[in-house]
Amino acid sequence: MKLYSKIRGLSLLLLWIILSAGCKSNVPEAMQFQVNPDLLGARQRDTLLEVTYASPIGFMTSTNEQAIRQGAMSQADEGVEIRAVYQNDASQAFMVISAITEERWEQLSSSSGQEAFSSAVWTNMNAAAYGYKNFDVRQWLLQNQEWINFKLIFKTEKDRFFQLDYLLPSSEYNEQTAKAVESSIGSFNSF
Repeated sequence: MKLYSKIRGLSLLLLWIILSAGCKSNVPEAMQFQVNPDLLGARQRDTLLEVTYASPIGFMTSTNEQAIRQGAMSQADEGVEIRAVYQNDASQAFMVISAITEERWEQLSSSSGQEAFSSAVWTNMNAAAYGYKNFDVRQWLLQNQEWINFKLIFKTEKDRFFQLDYLLPSSEYNEQTAKAVESSIGSFNSF
């Protein structure tokens, strides 16, 4: 229980940034991210989604079939096509990028997140909506005693839709990890 309290406290930094944008109206407010290039890996490009991004440092492209299955554990929903899986071998954390259908975007963006992700798996859920650069974003922080999942869905100006998951073992989550995830989210750009 002590570890869970520590994790919850550490996640407040990133959660506060995300939730401080609020969603008092139907138009999400703009969000700003602190992007530290020293916490990021090499810049990547996805031509289908028309985005560039960087994973947190230490996350490598995973070709391991088992890692892809584990990283896809929250991707089993219809309307999701995994585009890339990055794994940190030391922490067993994952970053998963998936193309999603407009229907999935509509379903999740109209939901509070409590209904969309309510299950016996997650014991703590928080949701936020915001604008970032030219993206419309919905984000959920999902937690249990073993895992933390930052789940985001994006809609671009060109009506491209994608989902981003950072799956982190609770035992490996700390302030440095929170800053690396924030930097990675902030690295997304359309082209």
